Amino acid sequence: MKERILSFVVVILFIVGLVLFLPVLVLKGSKGEIGWLAFELAIGGYGEEIPAGEDGDGDDTPSPPPDQVDPHQNKMARDPNTPGIYVWFPQGATSVPVEVRTYYSSLPPGLPALPGNVGSPFFFGAWIRGEGVTLNKFNPPIVLNAPYGNAGVSQRSVETPGAGGLSFLSGWPLVLAAQPALPLLVPSEVVLAPYGMLPPTQEQQLRLNMYNPATESWEKLCSSVNVYTKRVSGVLALPTPFEAGGNTLLAIAVDDTPPLSQVVDEQGMTTLSLEGVRTRLQVLPGTVEQGVHFEVTLLAGVPDQAGLKLLADPIDIKACQVDHIINEKSTQITQFSKPLGLEFDYEADILASAGGKANVTIVVLQNGQWADLEEFGYQVIRDEDKIKVDTDRLGTFSLAAR
Repeated sequence: MKERILSFVVVILFIVGLVLFLPVLVLKGSKGEIGWLAFELAIGGYGEEIPAGEDGDGDDTPSPPPDQVDPHQNKMARDPNTPGIYVWFPQGATSVPVEVRTYYSSLPPGLPALPGNVGSPFFFGAWIRGEGVTLNKFNPPIVLNAPYGNAGVSQRSVETPGAGGLSFLSGWPLVLAAQPALPLLVPSEVVLAPYGMLPPTQEQQLRLNMYNPATESWEKLCSSVNVYTKRVSGVLALPTPFEAGGNTLLAIAVDDTPPLSQVVDEQGMTTLSLEGVRTRLQVLPGTVEQGVHFEVTLLAGVPDQAGLKLLADPIDIKACQVDHIINEKSTQITQFSKPLGLEFDYEADILASAGGKANVTIVVLQNGQWADLEEFGYQVIRDEDKIKVDTDRLGTFSLAAR
């Protein structure tokens, strides 16, 4: 009898040990498959140096300094003085040698507070070696990854799409159904738990945001959240320096953007809109791949520009493809196989303030300045109550009087 009890205890202890240590063994054994967010970030979290040969270039040569990125190199980089922030440079992102600089800071004087802010803002710059200026474009985009704490993050559940209707959350992946004529866009879960799915929380609504001095406002990046390592990743294609040639200011915040409404017509075209905003984005079937979603930021209180008056709050639109398992595969879509339709509604008082329909146009933010899309050769169509343009690019747009 005693032998049976002893055997039973041994079996139970073995099972408990297996349950406790199996995830660690799987994690260690699948290092090459889970990506740097799951493995390499754990190294940086303890302040340890990355071992030689783990610099992301695929060979066993000693690693160069962690903040140095060579032209066309595939590398995870970090500033040694701020080891908790990682920057993934896919091959081709930079054609010149750069040094990565990151540091935390308080909010500079005079800047608007970021609603839902979590933690301290930080600056990032990819400085061109020997030139004293930062890069302002990455193609393909880079991915920044930063930690966050629990302070300011609520664990309250947020509204989820109901089974009886089509309620969509901004920033959730959109999955195309098999029907080619009537593509139905439905949300899918965005965070995978080791032992099942967790309900959405405010923590899963965290986004990495970039400050744009030209609009004096914050705009969301294509982002993903790892609630287990407490880290947010953001895709950066066009960094906007806080000062000319300098670093870019970023911050983590909870996104409270209302759900995006989506309507599909008989031809399969999907129209996306934001409640209370008289702007629409029209997407033809086959324009984006499965899993692509659109991230929208409404910019309020943006100042006018000399010779141009804004007639509506500008809107920033990004097309995002986010991989929540291997985050360095996340990217921002910058080229489209088919044109995207952008519409703004206007009323009689707007036409009157602009001096007539012919003076109303759609502008895009280009290098910190508003530019009329017609000046780039785009055809702007003006109706009695709306204005439309087909565009092959996304960015920050507004209705304006010239």
